[in-house]
Amino acid sequence: MMHTGEVKTMEIKLRGRSRENGEDLFYHNAIAELYHNVKDGCLMGFAGYDAVTEKAILLDIEMFTGFYDGEGNEFWEHDTVRWNSETYSIVWDAEKGRWSLENDNTCIPMAPLVGELEFRG
Repeated sequence: MMHTGEVKTMEIKLRGRSRENGEDLFYHNAIAELYHNVKDGCLMGFAGYDAVTEKAILLDIEMFTGFYDGEGNEFWEHDTVRWNSETYSIVWDAEKGRWSLENDNTCIPMAPLVGELEFRG
C-alpha cells in the first residue's frame, strides 16, 4: 500500500538535568555513559567529573514531549506544570504509552490538556 499524505515528523530531543542542583546541562554528545537506574526507573548519564570538586557529574536524562505551551516553551519530562489549580509533574506512562500529568492524587493524560497548562519549568 502506498502512502500519499503529508509525512509528519517529530523531534526527539534529550536533555541532561543535574541530579545535584536541578540545572539543565546540555552536553551535546559529551555524555560519556548512559545507564538505567533500577532504583528509581530513570535514565541517567555520567558526564565526567567536576573540575573543582572532582565529584562525578550525574544527570537525569529527560525526553522532550513534543508539546509546546502557548508561548512556545517546550514541555519536558519531569517539568512541573499547573492545571485546574493543581501542580503536576510530566511523566511517561509506559503502561498506557503516553505522556501524563501526575501528582500524589492522580495520573491523567497530558495531550488533551496541553493548551490549558501553565508552564512552571
